Amino acid sequence: MGAVNPLPITWRSFPLSEWLTVQVTDDQLTALNQSRGAGELNLRVNLRSLLLQAPEGFHALAEDQMNLSIVEPVWLGMLDRVGVETGFLIRVAGPFVGAVEDGAGDKDIPSLALALARLRRAREELRDGQYEQCVATCRRVLENVQRLSGPQPSWNSMKTKDRRALDENERWAMMFQSVLALTQPAHHDDEITVGFSYDRPKAEAVLAATAGLLNVFKSK
Repeated sequence: MGAVNPLPITWRSFPLSEWLTVQVTDDQLTALNQSRGAGELNLRVNLRSLLLQAPEGFHALAEDQMNLSIVEPVWLGMLDRVGVETGFLIRVAGPFVGAVEDGAGDKDIPSLALALARLRRAREELRDGQYEQCVATCRRVLENVQRLSGPQPSWNSMKTKDRRALDENERWAMMFQSVLALTQPAHHDDEITVGFSYDRPKAEAVLAATAGLLNVFKSK
């Protein structure tokens, strides 16, 4: 961040507190956000104070260093308020998950509890920077949703129709199939998908779409 303008503080004979404020540009704020990765923001602040007109023999200069941490929810809330970044909370209601804690079950059964457990695991993988694995786990959530929702219009039957002629169920099914196809390369590489890459924005988009689709199709 570099140096900031000196902050004059009036000397008192009793303890007092002052806010140390720093003005940053939009580019600096964006850079700070990028520097934190996927977790909390860690800052190191170098402080230097100078007592003006200090008595003779008094050491007028004091220096200190502070380490500050801003947890991710608080930092994202601050970015939201200043309009740099907006977060959306998607609530997915379902049964309490006890038997399937980490969503790693191998049995692909029509279980809402299993779908929710895998969705939580995908969120944790996003948090830990495992973006490709996050997308792969979303694929397993969507596969479970297919079993929960029952038969959907097939891709072949929809792609031959004018998109304006698609009914509501077909439009939701097309969105579902599109997200499902987007997650497929995280599970299987072929000559077309071998060069696909996954970063945080892509993984976030897939995770948000998966959570939204789970909400829609579990109620069908």
